[in-house]
Amino acid sequence: MGLEPTGVIDGATIVKLLPYLPMVSVPPVPLNLMSPALAYWLASTPQGRTEIQQALTAVGSYTGPATESMSDDELRAALKAFQEANGLQPNGQFDDATAEKLAPFLPKPKE
Repeated sequence: MGLEPTGVIDGATIVKLLPYLPMVSVPPVPLNLMSPALAYWLASTPQGRTEIQQALTAVGSYTGPATESMSDDELRAALKAFQEANGLQPNGQFDDATAEKLAPFLPKPKE
């Protein structure tokens, strides 16, 4: 199936399982939990958070270590700096507009 056996149900695993799961009605996710852009990116690659940090490093907005945490203050500051430099609302979130501007610096998801 093209997945690394980790024993963890992550975004990539869920994407592969979706065709086999029953369709159910799910209430919408509150906007403050996760943006659709971040949810898509994390589902498309198991290293999503690290790759976002690496992309921010490539554009000069982030100098910290590449980790799995998206919640640290330094990374939020890097997102804000990137957003300000690109004429976006500097909210420190990986939202749709930020994802669109940062997309050229992210690796292409593997099929």
